[in-house]
Amino acid sequence: MSLQRWSLLVSLTLLSSFAGAQVKTRTQLRPPQARTGLAAELAAKPWALTTGLINYHYDEPGVMKIGGTLVELAGIYRHHLQSSVRPSYLMADLRYATSSSNSYDGGIMHFDKDGDYTHTTPNSAKSKDAIVEFKGVYGSTLINTATHALDLYGGLGRWQLNNKVDGSTAYRREAVYLYLPVGVTSARKVGSTFVWTMGAELDIYLNGSTTSKMGDAVKGASDIVHNQPSGSGYSVRTGSEFQVAGISMTSSIYYQVWDIETSDVVGKFIEPKNRTTMLGLNLGARF
Repeated sequence: MSLQRWSLLVSLTLLSSFAGAQVKTRTQLRPPQARTGLAAELAAKPWALTTGLINYHYDEPGVMKIGGTLVELAGIYRHHLQSSVRPSYLMADLRYATSSSNSYDGGIMHFDKDGDYTHTTPNSAKSKDAIVEFKGVYGSTLINTATHALDLYGGLGRWQLNNKVDGSTAYRREAVYLYLPVGVTSARKVGSTFVWTMGAELDIYLNGSTTSKMGDAVKGASDIVHNQPSGSGYSVRTGSEFQVAGISMTSSIYYQVWDIETSDVVGKFIEPKNRTTMLGLNLGARF
């Protein structure tokens, strides 16, 4: 089955689940807090805040690479739908990560007095990088027992990278990717206070662009905007949760990848094929 057909099947499954939930009368429903099972226990704490570190790498093969450690802050809110036949929710997930001391290994682009590119010389420097990611999803719990909850979700996401290499001839870059996150999560309760979680997400790439602020390197030069219509992404994660004085303390480790194909040609310039990888470790709380 092709990726497009698979993603369409998942989307239709989620839509039918959501639509079916809306046509039931309230007399047929029980609010989430009255349900039994692990889903009801998790629904009692809709907010989550986390902080952590990301081992970050951006690579344009044969052209340049950037690597280092980012500090991440994240906030998540899950609104559990009271009119659902099965436990379901709407979730907003916002993440921000940054560093001012990543390592850049590539080259310096040189331009003539008219702003035309002439050549590149090897260069290593510090790089300032920031990532902002937001996604909103609808999720539905397919399995719900006292010790196990299995969710399927889908929605819309936006991932943005801002980058600036140190140097008088360097310029700011802004990459934006729009995608459809489709994923599955599993939570399993062990004992009375410990929950183990796992998840996998396919990020179906819709479109993207990279904007190069050429005026930073050449006075008066216009921005160059490249369209990047092809790419793919995914992430996997595992984590744990345990109760401390009524608050759920959380920890997680995740691996996220973006593979983006070569852009269109603007003037004499392209954005090369590139890969971004992020290995993150987070600590936080749900309440």
